[in-house]
Amino acid sequence: MEYPRDGEPGGSPCHACAAPDTDYLWVDDEAAAMGRMIVRLERAVQAVGGIARVHVNRWGDGGSHFHLWFYGRPLGDPQMIGFCLPLWAMTLPPTPDDEWNRNLTVIADELSQRGGRSMR
Repeated sequence: MEYPRDGEPGGSPCHACAAPDTDYLWVDDEAAAMGRMIVRLERAVQAVGGIARVHVNRWGDGGSHFHLWFYGRPLGDPQMIGFCLPLWAMTLPPTPDDEWNRNLTVIADELSQRGGRSMR
């Protein structure tokens, strides 16, 4: 079972979404575009099936440019809630190649439905 988050059906209203721009340090149209892209990618990862939440992380220790990492947390695995998901990702056995490639195709196809093109 998954608990409802703020802004989801069954959860409290999302206070960040309802706040006016004046409540933030900085806003612009490019930030909004990145936010929409993150939401598109989150929904594409969810389309794989069996994904409860998608965690978005940013680490930049190994490269000089901006990287975002998207982790799909399996449905019904509460021990992976929060910051533990990347740690689990390093300890669990790798996803079989055929399943991994199918998942990538689903994500690429979902993303290409609203622009761009699938390279899979």
